[in-house]
Amino acid sequence: MNHSLLPVFASTVLAAGSLALSAVARAQSPMQAKPTPEMQAVLDELAALDGKPIETITAKEARRQPTPADAVANLMKKAKLKPEKVGDVDNRSIEGPAGVSKSAFTRRMAQVRFRSSSTITVAAS
Repeated sequence: MNHSLLPVFASTVLAAGSLALSAVARAQSPMQAKPTPEMQAVLDELAALDGKPIETITAKEARRQPTPADAVANLMKKAKLKPEKVGDVDNRSIEGPAGVSKSAFTRRMAQVRFRSSSTITVAAS
């Protein structure tokens, strides 16, 4: 696996959850989507976490089951990667033709160096 691609795992957690949760529906479909290599690594790691089938456990137990986020965290730990710092998060509700969509917009952190060799970290615009 190409470890330089592991940072994209953090941005694909929601897609992994959607992909994992809809596996039954896709299995019944004649056309199946093929995950990217990065997504397949997340799915393989999630399977290795050995979660129990949802229909065999209580709601309380289900809340403690491994998630795609856990799989991503494990992969990043194995690759010795740290999550990217976020400068700011702006939660917004955007109205569109299908109703209100909730979104989170983030800005990355940027380091600014001064001639005196001191460094400060600020939210990039």
